Amino acid sequence: MLSVLKITHMHKVKRRICKTSLLMSDAALFCAAYGLLRSPADSAIPLLARSVQPGIAGGASLGGLHWFTILFCMFGGMSYFYGHYSRRRLFWDDAREILAGLGILGLLDLAVFDFSGDIHHAFSRIAPWFFLAAGIPLGRSFAKRGLRAIGFWDVPTLIVGSGDNAVEAYFTLTHEKVLGYDVRGFVNLSEQHPLSADLPPAVPVLRLGLQDPMNPKIDVQSEHSPFFGHHVVVAPDDVGDPSYFRVIDLLSAHGYQIDVAPPLRGLPLMGMEVSHVFGREAVILHTRNSLARPVKRVLKRGVDLILALIACLVFLPLLAFLAIRIRAEDGGPLFFYQERMGYKGKTFRCIKFRSMRVDAEAALARWKDENPALWDEYQKNNFKIRNDPRVTKVGHFLRATSLDELPQIINVLKGEMSLVGPRPLLEREIETYGHAYLHYCRVRPGITGIWQISGRSNTSFMDRAYYDEWYIKNWSLWYDLVIIMKTIPAVLKQDGAY
Repeated sequence: MLSVLKITHMHKVKRRICKTSLLMSDAALFCAAYGLLRSPADSAIPLLARSVQPGIAGGASLGGLHWFTILFCMFGGMSYFYGHYSRRRLFWDDAREILAGLGILGLLDLAVFDFSGDIHHAFSRIAPWFFLAAGIPLGRSFAKRGLRAIGFWDVPTLIVGSGDNAVEAYFTLTHEKVLGYDVRGFVNLSEQHPLSADLPPAVPVLRLGLQDPMNPKIDVQSEHSPFFGHHVVVAPDDVGDPSYFRVIDLLSAHGYQIDVAPPLRGLPLMGMEVSHVFGREAVILHTRNSLARPVKRVLKRGVDLILALIACLVFLPLLAFLAIRIRAEDGGPLFFYQERMGYKGKTFRCIKFRSMRVDAEAALARWKDENPALWDEYQKNNFKIRNDPRVTKVGHFLRATSLDELPQIINVLKGEMSLVGPRPLLEREIETYGHAYLHYCRVRPGITGIWQISGRSNTSFMDRAYYDEWYIKNWSLWYDLVIIMKTIPAVLKQDGAY
C-alpha cells in the first residue's frame, strides 16, 4: 500500500526531472548560440580549442567556450534563484525575467571585451543574445509541452472550497495549460459552505459533510483518501473562516503541498509584495499604484510617442492605399469622427477610417420604425450588430482586420490616446460602466487593450469594464508590450471583429 510519503517522493522525482529538462533546454540553446553565432566563420569544433583569446584591451582574458560557460552558469543560477525551473508561471511572466537576466549578461559580455573596430567580432558578441532572448522562452514552452505529453508536468489538483472564490481559483489555475494544474475536483467541507451556481459541471464536487469543521476528522493518510496524491489549493470565500485553516494544519502535518487562493478580487495584484512579522500570524499585502507615479506616466507617454512615430512610417503606404479604396467606393469622406471620453473625463474626437455608408445615421433612425427587431438587437449588443447593412464593402474588410482604427495613431501623437489602454468610452456608456469610470479617467484610452485580445465584441459590456479596470489597476510597461504583441494574432484571427 502506497503511503503519502511515498507519493510525495514520486512527486519530488517528477519535479527533479522537470527542473532538469528545463535546465537542459536552456543549456542546449546556449550551446546553439555559441556554436552558430559566437563565431560564424568557424565550426563548433575548432572553437572548443580556443579557451583563451584576446579580449580586454592590453591583454588576454577568458574567452571562447570557457567565458560562455561562465555566462550560462550565471544565467542558470539566476533562473534557479527566481524559481524558473520549479514555479508554475505564465509564458509572458517567465519571459519578462528571462529577458531581464539575458540583458544583464549581454551587457556584461559587451563590457568585458574590446571590439577594436571589428564589425564581424561585434556581431558575434551581440547576435547570440538576440537569439537567446527569443529562443529560451520558446524552448522552455516546448519543453513544458513535451513534459505534459509524457505525464510529468501536470499535477493532479484538488480545490478545497466550493464557493465563488473556488470557481475563480479554478479558472485561474486552468487559464493556460502550461501551468500544469489538472483540477480533479472541488471539496465542500460542510453544509455550512454553500455551492456556487457557477461551478463547472464537468468537475465533480466532493462533499465531506463535516459535522465539526473546527475539528475535522478527515482521512489524509491512506490511499483511499480523497486528497491522496493531489496538490491542494485552498480557496475560501471568507478568509476569516477558521475551518479552512484547520484543514490546512491537518494536511500540512502529513506532508501535503498546499497553495492558498484568498479572495482578492478587485485588488491591484501586479507587483504585490507580502510582508510578515516574526512570531505573528498576520501578513501585510503591499499594493502598487504604478500609474500614480509621475516617472511611470512619463515613461508610458514616451513609449507611445516613439512607437507611434515608427508606426506612422511603417504603415504610411497602407494608410494611403486604404484612403484611395475608401474614396473610390462611394466618394465620401475618408474619416469618421466621434466624441469619446478621454483622460480626466475630457472629451476628444476619436478618428477612424469611415467604414459605413454616408447615410448611416439616417438609416439607423429608420430602423426604429421599419425594423424594430434589428433595432432591439442593436441596443442589446451595445450598439453593434453582426452583418450591419450600413457597413460598406471596404468597411467590412477594415473592421475584420481592425485597420479602421489605424488613424487613431494621430490621436496618440496629439496626446489624446495611448497605444494601449481601456477602450474609448461614449458618453452614453458612462452610467453602465459603473464605478470603474473613476479608474478610466486616470488614463488615456488605448487603440488596443485587454478587451481587444479577449474576444472583443463576443464579450459583454461588463466584461469590457472588468478588463479595463484590471488593466488600470495592474498596469506595467511590460504588460503594455505583451498586449501589443498579442494584438497581432488577435487581429489575424478576427475573433469578435465586426
